[in-house]
Amino acid sequence: MKIPVALATLMIGLPLAAQSRVSPADQLLDRIVEREATLIAIFQMHTPVVETYIQETPAAGGDAAPTKDHYFLGQIKMSSSMEYVPLIERTDPAAKGNNWLTLHANPRNQPMKFLAGEAIKAGSQNSLEFNVWEGEIASPVIDNRWVGCLKITGSELEQGVIAKGAELVCEYEVTDSGNVMLEVTVPSVGGLFKTGHNLYSRQESSIDYSAASQQVHEEAERQLNRLDEIAAKVDDPKIDRAREKLDQALAASSDEGNPEQSKEAMDRVQDAKKIIARIRDANLKTIRQMELDSVIEFFDTYVRGHAKPSEETQFDNAVRSSKRAIDNNDSSFENYLSDLRGKNWDILWRQDSFVIHRFQWLSKSPHLFTDRAQFKQLSAMGQKAAEDDDMHKLRDVVLSMDSIRIHIGGDDGMSEGANIIAA
Repeated sequence: MKIPVALATLMIGLPLAAQSRVSPADQLLDRIVEREATLIAIFQMHTPVVETYIQETPAAGGDAAPTKDHYFLGQIKMSSSMEYVPLIERTDPAAKGNNWLTLHANPRNQPMKFLAGEAIKAGSQNSLEFNVWEGEIASPVIDNRWVGCLKITGSELEQGVIAKGAELVCEYEVTDSGNVMLEVTVPSVGGLFKTGHNLYSRQESSIDYSAASQQVHEEAERQLNRLDEIAAKVDDPKIDRAREKLDQALAASSDEGNPEQSKEAMDRVQDAKKIIARIRDANLKTIRQMELDSVIEFFDTYVRGHAKPSEETQFDNAVRSSKRAIDNNDSSFENYLSDLRGKNWDILWRQDSFVIHRFQWLSKSPHLFTDRAQFKQLSAMGQKAAEDDDMHKLRDVVLSMDSIRIHIGGDDGMSEGANIIAA
């Protein structure tokens, strides 16, 4: 009976002896190396996109607040070695709202380059959208006349993926008759996408002015509220001129069913927007701060309670960067502001209550749709999706309604969720 006991002792003793020669630190390092090898093997099957955000700070002993921001976007390619391929290198923040083109007088423009802000797979319902505006108002661009939208969806791709950061080359032509022909080339997939129909260089072509009085009235009121906010901070004689234009627009729009007066009222609103744009340019620092305060207030009131801790941190960091841009008279401010609005949209869009509220607002606004039959069809689809508690379908309906409605200016700023980055 002694032999089994001796063997048992030996079997137990050997593992203990082996463990004594490998320290816990060495075991941890072995696991780290093993994990890294697994991660590298995964990377070799993909080309992940890497976003890097760097802030510069003064030399030691100075002000610790960052003074400049840098944004980089690239891809990692790994085979026998690791290779970083830059897609974009810039010192401005990535613009989150610049998925628009502004039409100029020259009939044929040089190609404009953008970058895809998200990946679009063949067969998916995700999309990249190009909104087209006409006018000379630099900021906000949505105060110009909205022309139309070109949407590239995954269902239009036969195969492959438009990768995040892929180059998008946009060209448009304004003909003598006022038609706008827009096309986008995606070199990475060899795709050419067109609107499928002519847009118009003036939105009046699609507006039924006999039923536009409510639309014009709402926009005139919105601009008057905007003027009141500016007047509380700025003393500028042009404010009275803009207010006069808007008062004229309200008077003209009161006669519902009169298309000539509705057309005149809309022109007065557009004239007022141009004057407000000049007021903004002349008092840039003050009005930029007002715009930033408004976005912060919206976030704190409606959004912060739904945001993840990381999203709160990102928003607060972007606010600090926006304030530095204001102090330095930096043109990157508009990019930061658009990015902040985009963050608000992204967070709210996850909330079913927000999607339902937006559908209710759109379905009660037939005056914002030129194609009443399509409006009724989408409203019915959305109502059915809401009754069935099919939020995925309802989100699709809301996005479709937002993409076809008339834009004569920003409504609540929440339709600016963008996925095109200025190259």
